[in-house]
Amino acid sequence: MRVVKSKEDISLLQRARAVGSEFAKHLENFMDQLQADLDDLNPGAYKMEDCGYVVILEPGDNVRELSHIGLYRENGLLGCLPEWFDLVSLDGTQYYCFLELLDDAFGVIFYTAVGIHDEEVEVWLQAKLHEVY
Repeated sequence: MRVVKSKEDISLLQRARAVGSEFAKHLENFMDQLQADLDDLNPGAYKMEDCGYVVILEPGDNVRELSHIGLYRENGLLGCLPEWFDLVSLDGTQYYCFLELLDDAFGVIFYTAVGIHDEEVEVWLQAKLHEVY
């Protein structure tokens, strides 16, 4: 599991070869857009860390227990009720991408590659992908 709270974290992930260049650019663009949206609300008052972060789930992560990243719902990932859910292709890999709000002002964007989890989790992810948001 990788947690991204800043652009510096993205650079570290790239140097460690944990994400490819396309994924890194995607995350940088997302963070730039979020910061621009926050600045529209109140210039200079907020940083992304004030509103949330990005979690990249990896093979072997225990997605049923995610309290260490602030997700206290029963069943971890399987207890999420995403605000939106999408499928993106980055560096030749398809990723599920979705937003889970932890409260009214703080959320986590999850990325997880298609096909890396057990059958129950993959079925849940596919079902969420096909729900209308």
